[in-house]
Formats: sequence, C-alpha cells, structure tokens
Amino acid sequence: MLKNNTLIILLMFPIVIFGQTVIDKGLHDNIIYSKFVNLSQKQLFDTASYYQYKKNSVDTALFCYDLVINSPQTNDPEYQSRIANSLIRKGIIFTRMCDFRNAYRFYIDAMILCEKYDIDEYLEKIYNHLATIYCEFQEYEAAKPYFYKSLSLTDNYNSLVRTYNNLGLLEIQTGNPDSAFYWLNKAFRLCRQHKTDYLASTFGNFGLLYKEKNRFDSAYYYYKSSLLQARKNNANQDETTLLPTGRYTTIKDEVCALSNLANLFLIFNKPDSALGYIHQSNAMAKENHLLNLVAFNYLLLSKYEESKGNITKAFEYYKTHKDISDFL
Repeated sequence: MLKNNTLIILLMFPIVIFGQTVIDKGLHDNIIYSKFVNLSQKQLFDTASYYQYKKNSVDTALFCYDLVINSPQTNDPEYQSRIANSLIRKGIIFTRMCDFRNAYRFYIDAMILCEKYDIDEYLEKIYNHLATIYCEFQEYEAAKPYFYKSLSLTDNYNSLVRTYNNLGLLEIQTGNPDSAFYWLNKAFRLCRQHKTDYLASTFGNFGLLYKEKNRFDSAYYYYKSSLLQARKNNANQDETTLLPTGRYTTIKDEVCALSNLANLFLIFNKPDSALGYIHQSNAMAKENHLLNLVAFNYLLLSKYEESKGNITKAFEYYKTHKDISDFL
C-alpha cells in the first residue's frame, strides 16, 4: 500500500495541466490574463475558487490565485484575508502535485501573513496542512503538535472530522491501533451527527485500520462502505450542489476505495475478483490525473499477473509502477 493509504495525491502529465491540454503555454497564459486582468481582487478569488472546486481546472485557478496574491498592496483586512486564503489553496494544489516543499512554503507564507494581520480564521487549516506534510516525510512527532493546535482552534465539525481522520492515520502508521480507533471513532460519530464530506474517507480509514490488524472481513466491510458512500456523493453532485471540498475529493474517495478493494481481493487470493476493481480504478485515476493511484494500480496489476504465472507481464507492470513512483 502507499504510505498513508489515504491515496490523496494528484500529479499532472507533462503535456496536460489538470485536464486542460496546452499547445502554447505562453499564448494560453495571455488568453487567461486578458480574460481576468480587469477583475477585482474579490472577483479573481471567486473565479479561482470556481475553477478549483467546481471545474477541477487547477491551472486556471493557480493563475487567478497568483493575480490575487500579487495585486496592489493594501492593509484592508478582507484584502489580506483573500491573499492568505489564496496562499493556502496554492499549498493544497501543490500538495496534490506531490510538490511538498513548495506547498510547505505557501503554508508558511500564509501563516506569517495571518500572524501579521491577526487573521485567525485560517490558522486551523494551516496547522493541519503543515502536519500533513510532516506525515508525508514520516516526521510524525513533528506533525502531532500541529494537529493538536488545529483541534484547539475550531469547533467546525468538518474541520474536526478531517483532523480526527488525520490523527487516526498517523496512529496507524506509528503502530498504535487503539489510539487510531479512538480518533477514527470520533470522526465517525461526528459524520453521523452532521452531514460532512468525510464519511467515505472515514470508512476507508477504518478499512485500513482493520487491514493492518489482519481483520480482513471487517476491512472489506469498511472499504465497501467507503465505495458506496463515495458513489452516492458523486451521484448527488452537479454544478450547484458540489460538496465544499470539491469534485476532486469525491472522485478521489471512489478511486481510492476501488484500489483498496482490489488489493484486499489479492490478499484473499481472488485475483479475478480484484481485476475488475483495478480496471475501474485505473480508468478513473487516469481520467482525473491521480498519478499516485495510477502507480498503485500498476503495482496491483503486477501482483495480479504474478498470481497467474505471467512473470514477464508482471515485471512490465512493476517497472511501470516504479517509473511513475520514482517520478512522483
């Protein structure tokens, strides 16, 4: 399995920027610039949000966020707040691109700006994102204080559920299943009490917990529940009813669940049952440029071919898995 089993990383192919084919990037940027340059800072921020969360067109979102960040300076609190939020959202995008060092830089810049102008509303998000980056580098002890700071600054149930899930994953990775269950159960209870975006991922994290404990029947139940919830979320969404976390999150949850179920069937020594899930996951992962999931699915395909005695084909899939993983 990939490192934290959330499988929430996105990277673009060289000739495509998050689904938008670019023939001449200079011309492309000039077209975007002429379209948005006369918008106010608020209009630019709203436009960036629309392209990031409803259109999943992240290149255009990044362009607009840059215009927000580089707009003429003023001490107006709302103005500075939009700059801080733009830096955070750039960090989120670069995290999806696996560029954790640049993501870290954007989060730090946002934190400095928030402290300078007493913008407290974003500190909870910043601390959570910084902790997540530390987890990516397996610096779990450095991550914990930021997660706890994040919890101390919010009573928003979506934010709490997200942090509870992250702490649960941290405890799974550090070999503390009882503590992991404590945090994931807190997340699950809040998901049941409120309509949150994170029920599918909470189910998936429970699946990982039980998989690590070799309780595969329970793992299957939660992975399957994660898939059903993710598909329900995706089916209920259109341009006007997108969840606050955007189309990317709901698609990612479904792709992740498919890959996790496939992996479980390979553990069960039922490769034919796994294959359909792999193909479904890979099709969605490629369409949405979830390159880390594409890499994971090639590893699963390698295991499938190995189980069938096709060593040459297994090696080819494994090499593709390694090539993509090394690129990431």
